[in-house]
Amino acid sequence: MQRQEPLQPFTDTTRYVVQKTGSASEQVRLIERAQKETITAEAMEKFAAERAESLRGRRRRGAPVSHHRFSTSQALVSVTFRKKDVTATDILEALNEARLQASPKRQTNH
Repeated sequence: MQRQEPLQPFTDTTRYVVQKTGSASEQVRLIERAQKETITAEAMEKFAAERAESLRGRRRRGAPVSHHRFSTSQALVSVTFRKKDVTATDILEALNEARLQASPKRQTNH
């Protein structure tokens, strides 16, 4: 049997945002996303606003983007792509490029 981490309690803001999304299926999607990505309340509000806008049929301006957040023991890592469909390989390549940019050889003394 696989061990599951206990669910983090939602903030009042997160509960309010989920509640005002409307349909039960949208609420479930938001809750699942919040649990999977350890999403902040501010990011949850932004995502809910984007979903509400798309459900009303309005077109979004700018390039399509895809946000991915990963919680580690030392940080919350956020990766934003300028395309809608992103694969695991795309994420790993981007993280590897970032790792190379953050290597000690490239850092300057501040």
